Amino acid sequence: MFKQGFSEATPNAHDGRYHVSAVGFHPEAMEHLLNITHIKTGAIPHDIDFAMLFHVAVIIDYYDMREAMACYTTRWIKKVRGGNRSRVPKEYGLLVMLWIFVSWVFGLEDTFGDMTAVVLTKSKGPIPSLGLPITEIIGKWSRPVQVISPTRIKQIGNSSARFLEENRRGPSQALRPFEGGQRRVLLRQ
Repeated sequence: MFKQGFSEATPNAHDGRYHVSAVGFHPEAMEHLLNITHIKTGAIPHDIDFAMLFHVAVIIDYYDMREAMACYTTRWIKKVRGGNRSRVPKEYGLLVMLWIFVSWVFGLEDTFGDMTAVVLTKSKGPIPSLGLPITEIIGKWSRPVQVISPTRIKQIGNSSARFLEENRRGPSQALRPFEGGQRRVLLRQ
């Protein structure tokens, strides 16, 4: 974070210290990640819901913290997804789009493949970005397809897993806060 390209890389002119601005992130999600970072294990929840997992994913993606948070996020993801991904949505809608982002951030190839297949088979129009890098993530799959055979759906799942692996380039540039402004992604359940 204190490397070139981040505003945090320049010491403050008044005190010479580095200041980290976390404007626009979900406060409770930020608190969870700070508790993990500072090893305050008693304050780290054992379970979180999908809304909180999404907010955590936004921060993890922004600060490129996947490895540092893996021991907790892996446990949270298992609880949120359920056994055999039973709690992952099957119908196209907001949750599918959010799961695409979450699965991309955490490298969940199986879920990413399932969610992109849902979008391809069930969307009826343009795919909304929701302020997230969705079209960057699914790239060429941003156009809906009307009819797809079961064989093609399997191919899409395989190619989406390949795409996910080939496009892990660190934090998404689309989630960088705008200079002088705030970026907030809200999710209510």
